Amino acid sequence: MLLQNPAVKKVWVSAARPLVKPVDLSKQPASTGSSGSSSSSSSEASGVKPGATAAAPTAATDGSVVATGLSRLAKRHPGLDGTGTLICMIDTGLQYTLPAFGGCSGINAPVGSCNVVVGRDMVGSRYDGSPGSLPQEGDAPLDCYDHGTKVASVAGTANGVAPGAKLGIYRIFGCRGVATDAVIIPALDRAVKDGCHIINLSAASGSGFEERSPYADVMEAAYEKGVLAVKSAGNSGTSGVFFESDVALAVGSITVGSIGAGSIDVDDIMVISDFSSFGPHPALQLSPHICAPGSYIKAYSKSGSITSVSGTSFSCPFMAGVLALWRQGKQQEAKAAGRALRPAELNQASALRAIVSTADMVRSQTPGLVEPIARCGGGVIQADALLDNQINVDPMMIQLSSNLRRPWVTAVRLTWTGAAPLANDVTFEVKHVPAYSLDITNNWYGTDLESNSNNATAIVTALTPRVTLRAGPKPTAIVRLNFTLLAELTRRPLLYSGIIRLLPITTRSSSSSNSSSNSSGSSNMTSNSNTTSNSTGNSTDPPAPTPNPSVIFVPLVIPYQGYSQDYRQLPIMARVINSSDDANDYYDYYANQLAEHAKALCYAPRSAPSAAGNLMDYQADVPYVCDGGFAETMAMWINVSLGVLQDSPECSLRVTLAPQTPMQWLYVDLLHARNGTKIGSLQPLDTSANGPLVSTHEVWSWCLGFNGTYTPVGGGSATLTVGFKYRIAVNAVGPSAARDAANKIPPRRERVLIRGVINVVP
Repeated sequence: MLLQNPAVKKVWVSAARPLVKPVDLSKQPASTGSSGSSSSSSSEASGVKPGATAAAPTAATDGSVVATGLSRLAKRHPGLDGTGTLICMIDTGLQYTLPAFGGCSGINAPVGSCNVVVGRDMVGSRYDGSPGSLPQEGDAPLDCYDHGTKVASVAGTANGVAPGAKLGIYRIFGCRGVATDAVIIPALDRAVKDGCHIINLSAASGSGFEERSPYADVMEAAYEKGVLAVKSAGNSGTSGVFFESDVALAVGSITVGSIGAGSIDVDDIMVISDFSSFGPHPALQLSPHICAPGSYIKAYSKSGSITSVSGTSFSCPFMAGVLALWRQGKQQEAKAAGRALRPAELNQASALRAIVSTADMVRSQTPGLVEPIARCGGGVIQADALLDNQINVDPMMIQLSSNLRRPWVTAVRLTWTGAAPLANDVTFEVKHVPAYSLDITNNWYGTDLESNSNNATAIVTALTPRVTLRAGPKPTAIVRLNFTLLAELTRRPLLYSGIIRLLPITTRSSSSSNSSSNSSGSSNMTSNSNTTSNSTGNSTDPPAPTPNPSVIFVPLVIPYQGYSQDYRQLPIMARVINSSDDANDYYDYYANQLAEHAKALCYAPRSAPSAAGNLMDYQADVPYVCDGGFAETMAMWINVSLGVLQDSPECSLRVTLAPQTPMQWLYVDLLHARNGTKIGSLQPLDTSANGPLVSTHEVWSWCLGFNGTYTPVGGGSATLTVGFKYRIAVNAVGPSAARDAANKIPPRRERVLIRGVINVVP
């Protein structure tokens, strides 16, 4: 194997990444999803300059200009349209011949009128990501999927959020199938070298771990050059937690979920889209980070018609468009102040922190509770607050230890980051807004929000109910918070979360008694003292006025998240649930499927996974892919050819597993068949970035990559002996909460004895 070669220093698994396909909301029940678009002025939303191309009659921003702050941004910063920013799509291609993209005859042709100025076909039309499918690069990255065209139009056409931005396209999908890391990484690298400012990636896989991501080097290089990256959270909202598109994919990207209008022609209230995938990050860190409109978005199809589309594939370019407006706004502010813009002001870390800290909460169907941050991160993007805010929040998210059993106090620091000193004191009121909690056990059956959600919440007390930033060059203030979990929360295995909200209420100025508040709750010279409602429908106190009209103080948010019990006790493998209810055939069916198909030896001579580089195959192929033998009982013999293993080691020998939480590693032990004594070990499987890593209703066959050679208990190297019999056991390493890991608490290891006996034949 490669790692046994001393010249090889590091090996990554090249995972398959499926396209985040649009969602057909006409076939979904109307509950928390969006209900349509409003007749809001799209030219106001995008801030088109006088004389510039007007927005299309139906625009991607219809129905969301108020809730996302785009209308307020256009009023306070007229003329922002994304000019000077290059937004690049890593997608299925783009029909750049359409008038909406400048009627291009090729990439950047003709020069001046073509808005698609960089790009490359990385794969060719016949590529499908399967073993043996080789990419064929070309100069014409046209779209045969009709996905990339729609994505690009949301970000940067007259129909989109940033109509003045230029576009790039890097085609990573053929006309069918999936894309693998082996083509996505070169596409990202090429986009960075071509000068893209913002990269949009609407591909997804299961949840994963970023520590060993093959994307680390190329993304680090991107961020060092000031490139911003966004990716979609995925459309698996009904599949349960940990299904947000994995953090290993384009590691460090801003992950975007989807919201939509709460009712037809209502622009100021947004609710979560049912299809938007749940996080959290396997270490209980923030993921997804933010939500943007992704339901019933108007976009150009490759035929040139405007169509209504839904999915996080479209909330993602919406966010990319907002970032283009933000970049342009920051550049204009620096120019007006006669100063150079510091690179740190536009980098990925700054953008992510600003996006989360200035978001607006997403209300749930339960009064007084918001959506869990595992669903929508900090909340709905607020384009105006993103640009206006000059206060840094550190940390941007509070991570709690799992199994918290006594009050815990933490602190958050606020720091003024304005180029000019803060002229007057500003005071914030600290408020706690809890989210409903999620039961994340037995997740193999998916998340039924009625049975898996819980209204138990943490008790959070602000030890500093009001904090003040004092006038000066770089003032700071400390918010001190006390977290307490009551018995109703700790008696259940619940993922709990919420938002700490900081509302600007006063300044030291005595000249601003006649003030008024805008609809986002941000304060300026023209705000009044009337209580208003924010975009979630929650009443807020009046914000603070400031004597300087150029300074805006906006509401700030600090999301938090924790697990009510010991995170290490969360089962890694799905458990069989026996139902005595005859009406519950659904659960019985999947329980039987789990019992029959999982934890078994699978012999698939000279086979390969369905997607190049994958470690596993889909449930539909189990046990059928095991044409050499599938162990139905613990004692069943499977004749395994040593010659076949040596000739075709990748996937000839497999085990079937159904993990319900993300795995970091699979350690594989070789056992004596009769007494179960450990004889040696196979090469460990790095499962950190190969998804899907969490299965809902699916049993996967995992390729062991075994060539018949193993490491004996005493060290060295040995080979299977013809005529001998062996068993396999796997040790799965699960996730660890970030704060638990910081406290040096090891992750859970779960041992699984695999059904069946390996009978070695020549």
